[in-house]
Amino acid sequence: MFPNKLKLADVCPVYKHGGRNDKSNYRPVSILPAISKIYERLLFYQLNDFFDLKLSQYQCGFRKGYSSQYCLLLMLEKWKKSVDNGGSAGMLLTDLSKAFDCLSHELLIAKLSAYGFSYESLKLIHSYLFMRFQRVTINSCYSLWSEIVSGVPQGSILGPLLFNIYICDLFMFIEDFNIANYADDNTPYATGKDIESVVSKLEDDSLRLFHWLWNNILKANPKKSHLLLNSCDTSIVTW
Repeated sequence: MFPNKLKLADVCPVYKHGGRNDKSNYRPVSILPAISKIYERLLFYQLNDFFDLKLSQYQCGFRKGYSSQYCLLLMLEKWKKSVDNGGSAGMLLTDLSKAFDCLSHELLIAKLSAYGFSYESLKLIHSYLFMRFQRVTINSCYSLWSEIVSGVPQGSILGPLLFNIYICDLFMFIEDFNIANYADDNTPYATGKDIESVVSKLEDDSLRLFHWLWNNILKANPKKSHLLLNSCDTSIVTW
């Protein structure tokens, strides 16, 4: 069992951008007890070894050797080849809204079971996820304790790996079309002989992506979605 006293977190709001009086412009980073990082690191080594070969080669972010540069090269090389051959290319940039905070604990446990976790292992991960409490701290002021009913703590060692495990089956669901992934940024992209065929592919692929997100209790942020199209005889067009 993961000790309950190590699941208490002080949340420090970290400013991102925009108006400072808007709470949505802050990222909640969890300050956890130092000794909990030892427990998490031990779990991380075992989980990472188990899932290293199960994660998709197209899944980038929070993984050694799978940087943003690797993600971009996979996409841009296919895009460049299409344009060089007189075709067109396009992509839909998408971003998840509050991705780390929306992970369903029950669904994550179910996915771990499907990947072959033993009953004892599932109990340990269950005890890590459930009955976690947090409070907001600003300077010397503290809020009341509140239970975390979904998501993984930002600022933890296990959080990014558990997020990768949660979205791993996305790449099985969409294995027959192209997607560039980096952490919670998912970018369907397509190539074709003209802009119309590219747009048609992107429409179909994006609908399947959003369908998977809806089934997995995640949602895209429409404010950060952009469509980019390019062909050999036109400049880049964005929406």
